[in-house]
Amino acid sequence: MKQFDIFISALRDFETSDKALYKTPCNRTALCHALAVRLMKALECSGEPYFVDMAVSETRSKKIITPDILVHDRKGGKFMAVVCRSDYLSEGEQEELNRLSEESHGCLCLGLSFFPQKNYMLIYTTGNETKYMHFSRNTLTCEAIRVKASRQESSSEDQMAFKLKI
Repeated sequence: MKQFDIFISALRDFETSDKALYKTPCNRTALCHALAVRLMKALECSGEPYFVDMAVSETRSKKIITPDILVHDRKGGKFMAVVCRSDYLSEGEQEELNRLSEESHGCLCLGLSFFPQKNYMLIYTTGNETKYMHFSRNTLTCEAIRVKASRQESSSEDQMAFKLKI
């Protein structure tokens, strides 16, 4: 099973089992923990031999964002890193997520905006381009909504920034 498929499977399980957390006055850590538990189950089902830990700090730089959820082998091999927010990731956080992805070869680095007040979550995938994907809470499906080239590839003044109406 591919890394992204494992993540989507965990999101589906999270939405069907833990959506009550959106209605309680909880913080982002509670949502992240519930998602981490679902990721652990999805990994077990896929047969992947990784561990799921939360907020594993890395000391490379103070600028690098710390993933809220890290899936790794605890020997330095990283499988997946997820940065979670309740709202949109800032432009700076998206750049740091891309930098983290470049430094973590083979590791799927994702951003996730929970948006408790909306009927979808926003997933940011990284690489040569940032893909923005909606994960629908109603249908439990994921669809790409936008692609933005990284700053290294395009320095065009007309490159659009990602902004949605709130």
